[in-house]
Amino acid sequence: MKKFVIALVLATAMPAAAQQTQQQTSEKSSIAPAAKTMSDGLLAGQLAADAKGSGGSFVGGLAGGLLAGLIGTAIAYVAQGPSDIPTVNMIEAQKYGSEYTLGYQQGFSERSKKKKKGAALTGGLLGTAALVVVVLGSASGN
Repeated sequence: MKKFVIALVLATAMPAAAQQTQQQTSEKSSIAPAAKTMSDGLLAGQLAADAKGSGGSFVGGLAGGLLAGLIGTAIAYVAQGPSDIPTVNMIEAQKYGSEYTLGYQQGFSERSKKKKKGAALTGGLLGTAALVVVVLGSASGN
């Protein structure tokens, strides 16, 4: 009879112990992810900036080149700044610590600015080439 009582007590205690272990495991998984390094953030920011479009900069450069030639191209190139980091990306980056967030901001800003400047320059040079073709075509028509 003693063995039966002990077995019954153990049988009722086991599910409670298992449930407690499961709660501890779920509490650990809800804790913030481990901090990452600044270089991890830098790389992640650069990859996020690569995914962002730069069509507006291209159009601005094209318009500058069409209207003012190389001067317009230069103005469009110099006027480019970094893109704004999407809020969702910043919230996600902050989960990994301040160093990671700083690296993310730096990587995103540098890469997006470089990308936008390249697009503005390409558009500006195409606009300048079109302007030259139009000017030479009208000059040879006389």
